[in-house]
Parts: sequence; structure tokens; C-alpha cells
Amino acid sequence: MQDKIKIVPNCKRSQHEIAGFVIIVLIVSIIGVIFLSLSFGNRTVEESSSPEISRLLGSSMYVTSSCAINYIPQYRDMQDLVKECQKDLGGNSRNCLNGENACAVLEEELQAVIEKGLEINDGAINKAYTLHIYSSSEEGGVDEEILSLSKGVFANCSRIVGGNHPIMVDSFSGKILDTRLLVCRG
Repeated sequence: MQDKIKIVPNCKRSQHEIAGFVIIVLIVSIIGVIFLSLSFGNRTVEESSSPEISRLLGSSMYVTSSCAINYIPQYRDMQDLVKECQKDLGGNSRNCLNGENACAVLEEELQAVIEKGLEINDGAINKAYTLHIYSSSEEGGVDEEILSLSKGVFANCSRIVGGNHPIMVDSFSGKILDTRLLVCRG
């Protein structure tokens, strides 16, 4: 009879130890889940520079457009159309010989070149892009936006890569036309 009395307290003690161990595991698990949710919840995607995007942007500036301003066959490249659009903001632009506005031709054809080079869609690696062309002075101040293009949504990006391409207006004015392309990769 005495043996049965000793067994009961040992069982209760081991049950208490198991219950304590389960409580400790639960507390550590809850703290781990909270830590992981805070780590992934505040995830910000940082922008990085990409030589590939800079080369795409630079080469797209030298694509010949369908706009001839002075005479045919002197068709302007995208870079020249950006300069014409910058003049348009100042009221000094010229239309293409076919009557189209140079800025409208730039927007349509540059968007086609960028989208062909990036292949933006849900199944591709590139999910979205945004392109800004703006006029700035050599001191670094942004004067005015010339053109802004975008496609897709910058959400759930694993990386954001970008590139720049400066365009000198002329050596006397000190104005620089800066093109900036950001791409959301998923």
C-alpha cells in the first residue's frame, strides 16, 4: 500500500514538469512568431542601381522616331524629341512634318521601346516600371517634369532597380535633361 502512495506523487510531479515544458515552448513560439511578423511586416524594398537598366535607357534614347522636324529623311531620335518637348514647355516647340506633336510622338514611341525592352506583365520578372524625364540645372535643382510614363503596379516587389541617362541641352544654358527609369522586379 505504501508503494502506491509513492507512485501517485511522482506521476503528479512529472505531469507538472511536462506542463511547464509545454508552457515554455508555447511562450518561446509566440515570441518567435511575433518577431518574425515584425521582421517581415516592416520589409522595405530598397532601390539599387542597375547597369542593365541604364544601358536600356541610354540605348532607347538613340532609337530613331517617326518624327522629322526640318526635312525628310532627317528623323529625330528619342533624345532629340526630349529636347523638343523641353522647348515645348517654354513655348518654342516645333511639330513633326506630318503634323503630329513631337511630345506625343515621344510618349507613344518611347513607351513602346521601353515596354519591348522590359517585357512588363504578371508572368515576367519585371512587374512594373516608371520613367521620369525632367529638366534640371547643373546645381542639382529640378525645374520641371517633361514626361512621365508608367505601367504596372509597384507592389510586392522583391527588388527595385533603376538607371539614369543625362541629356545635355547645350553647353551655355547649364540645363540637363535627366531620364530616370525604375523597374519593379518580383
